[in-house]
Amino acid sequence: MKEKELKQFFHSLSDESRLKIVRMLMDNSELCVCDFMRLLKLSQPHVSFHIRVLKKANIINCKKVGRWVYCSLNKENPLLNAVLEFIKDIELDKEEIGCCGMNREEKL
Repeated sequence: MKEKELKQFFHSLSDESRLKIVRMLMDNSELCVCDFMRLLKLSQPHVSFHIRVLKKANIINCKKVGRWVYCSLNKENPLLNAVLEFIKDIELDKEEIGCCGMNREEKL
């Protein structure tokens, strides 16, 4: 792994919101961007920025389904796999996760 990639990886995890996004994805194989907006109480542009940083660092994968964007952890990233054990200790609010009050099938 190159020095630049290593710096980018750790920079991406240096923000509390991005750490929480990773932590949420550990408990849920895939989440919609709107879930992050609601649970983190952030605007769509802020969440999109954090998603872009995590994606650029190869920490998450994103896919677009219609007008919805779903994110998941990149389990093929060996550095991510090495730090997940530490990230799992981050406490999350126990608010129910469910995309905008809709399930995925209702959106399609």
